[in-house]
Amino acid sequence: VFAVKVVKAADPGDIVWEHLGVPRKLRWQRLALTWSAMAGVLLVSFLVAWGLVLGKDGTGEQQSSSVGGEKTAWRALALIPSFLILLNNVAISLFAKWLGGKEFHDTNTDKEFSLALKMSLGMIANTAGVLYWCKATPKEWYTGASLVSEIFTMMAINALVSPMMNAIDIGWHIRRHYRPSGCSSRKLTQEKIDQWNEVVARLAPKKTKSKEQEKELETVTKSVAFYKRAYEPSAMKTPRAYANALKTFVCCVIYSPLVPWVSLFGFGGIVLQYWVDKYLLLRWYKRPQRPLNGRMAMFALLFIKYVAPGSLALSMLLFLTPSWASKPLVLSNFYTSICVAVVFALAVPLSMASKTMLGCLACLGFDVCSSSSLREEKDYYKAQHRWSSEMKYHKDQFYYKKLPEAKNPELLKLGTDASVVADDLRAVSGAGAQGMADSAGVP
Repeated sequence: VFAVKVVKAADPGDIVWEHLGVPRKLRWQRLALTWSAMAGVLLVSFLVAWGLVLGKDGTGEQQSSSVGGEKTAWRALALIPSFLILLNNVAISLFAKWLGGKEFHDTNTDKEFSLALKMSLGMIANTAGVLYWCKATPKEWYTGASLVSEIFTMMAINALVSPMMNAIDIGWHIRRHYRPSGCSSRKLTQEKIDQWNEVVARLAPKKTKSKEQEKELETVTKSVAFYKRAYEPSAMKTPRAYANALKTFVCCVIYSPLVPWVSLFGFGGIVLQYWVDKYLLLRWYKRPQRPLNGRMAMFALLFIKYVAPGSLALSMLLFLTPSWASKPLVLSNFYTSICVAVVFALAVPLSMASKTMLGCLACLGFDVCSSSSLREEKDYYKAQHRWSSEMKYHKDQFYYKKLPEAKNPELLKLGTDASVVADDLRAVSGAGAQGMADSAGVP
């Protein structure tokens, strides 16, 4: 007897078709190489951050022996390593993104999983790990340039400044000053835009076009796309957004037994990031190339579920034992908390928590399960009218989307046969393969 395992199919537009045929051995080899490279970068980053913290300790000594304006200057210089560690986190994110492009994944969401995991672990180690490494002895936790003050400065800068850096959209400003030749605002006049609109309004509705008209419309379409690429804002960097939130949350969990009020910085940073990301998503960011789904949110929840409870139990043991008179009491509490953390991580499914929450909301009078929109989503023939073409499988697959509308209609009708015969696919196989080669960068 063979068990049949059924899993949810990847969303349309999320599948990386050119990676489906990559052998499993090559996938694992590439993953091993990228994670090894990431480990090397994390080691270098850790050493750099360690040096920055040691340099900050040196400025602290100078500050203690100075007076007046000179003391204020040394106090300002002591903040520089915290900002440099913040930039170090940005470098880790960029390198993780570059490594992610070298891996083979069946879906773009799986690729983003890998990116977010690398970024999260790297930034957590760079932000939280190096602080404890430099001040591991209990006598360095509370006096002088203590671990408590280091955590205060580091979390304040990383939790509050990092979301504001995303609001700047540095990539768009760089493209603004270094646009390709021919994309200056002086050449993009209203007269030229009106001319493009006239050509599109005149030729696009025509079902049959001459070769000259097709060439004219294609030229205008390419020109519009060229200027859009030059002036469009950046897309939302979903893996980095989740990695920043996870970094803030986990670092606060780790150090909350030592500095309980550091959780206020974490709460404020996550709320600030939420509103900044929401504003940019609705008012600034361009539309993503593919429809986003909720799997990255599930990844973040699972990461917190597996990491946060155990990290809290271990940090309580680490930071409370030196300060607690009754060591056996700390150990007994640790054994209890670590058992609860393991049970919660391995035995309690997220679906139980979500169903409990939905049940409580339903008891309070909220309509969470039987709304008309949810009922319509279950009916494909109604739901398809809400989706764009790239959100439909038969318009996303590289062979099927080359078929004409008459043979592969976008909107399906109940009772109408919309199946495609093999001869139709053979007729467009060359164009489909060429499109895949162009997207993969193969000449």
